[in-house]
Amino acid sequence: MKIYLIKYKGANWWGNFVTLSSKITIKYEKEEKISWVGKYFFKKKDAKLYLKTFEYVDNYEIISCEV
Repeated sequence: MKIYLIKYKGANWWGNFVTLSSKITIKYEKEEKISWVGKYFFKKKDAKLYLKTFEYVDNYEIISCEV
């Protein structure tokens, strides 16, 4: 399956991961766990529409990945 990701130009994988993902807290019965959640798109046109919401669009690019 092909997905599309928005990538920060010139950043390594950690820079892209932290910049473009969100941190969520999942509560279990007795503990809380923090997890990182990324954003991906099934259609390139949806990724382009989301990219338009960014302030500096020229610093980002859309790449495709196989999952």
